[in-house]
Amino acid sequence: MAQTFALIYEGAGLEGASSHSGRRTFLTNLANKGTAIHILKTLAGHRSISTTAAYLYSSPNLLKAAVELA
Repeated sequence: MAQTFALIYEGAGLEGASSHSGRRTFLTNLANKGTAIHILKTLAGHRSISTTAAYLYSSPNLLKAAVELA
């Protein structure tokens, strides 16, 4: 499966992308749209929410926006 993604990313001209980075992007995008972490855990096939949390990327802009909500 990872090799399939590598070929797809290569064909799209995405250097350095992997199935792992694709999963990270997918989960992060859903989280940023408000999807609950337990749903993300299920979609990712993880046993633990802490594993799912490790996949999520928090950009400086998102962190700033969260602070501004307070």
